[in-house]
Amino acid sequence: MESELLIGWQQEKAELKQEVCHLQEELSESRAEREELESRSRALNDRLSQLVSPSLALSLQVEAEQKQWKRRVREGREREARQALLIHRLQNKVLEYKSRCQCLELQLQDGLKQLLSTERRIRDEHSDSLESALIRLEEEQQAETNALLCEQLSQSEQANQALREDLQKLTADWTRAMEEVEQRESDWLREKQ
Repeated sequence: MESELLIGWQQEKAELKQEVCHLQEELSESRAEREELESRSRALNDRLSQLVSPSLALSLQVEAEQKQWKRRVREGREREARQALLIHRLQNKVLEYKSRCQCLELQLQDGLKQLLSTERRIRDEHSDSLESALIRLEEEQQAETNALLCEQLSQSEQANQALREDLQKLTADWTRAMEEVEQRESDWLREKQ
């Protein structure tokens, strides 16, 4: 059952990584589209300013810049919201994962208690030779169980560390995106002045 949980976690982690890659692709595509549209807009504005009177051209340019700024702000907020949602989902997965790890640790402790109780009971019920054979058998079983549980716990810790690293990367990406939006806003304001 624990291996099924681990496989499920790994699948969820892979899905989340795909979603992050998809968001990054969308972000790069939207940047390319935005740059192309900005280039077309500048060309059209230049042609329009040559054809129209200077005051009308200036007002059209200001209006275009305002629309462009509003669109940039809206896109930045949308990206921020998507990234915040993704970070929230990852945080929930980390909390769920921690809870499952705690359950596994409790199951391990319960299993060890049951093994010790069974060992004591068998010692009391059987003769010395049979008792020593059973003790050896249980010790071997306990060693195998412990090794298996330790391996599962190690895998769980590795998966947890990978989720932490993903969360840190997403947080860094989100911070960079916010700084980029703030920088663009300040650039726009300086250009406007």
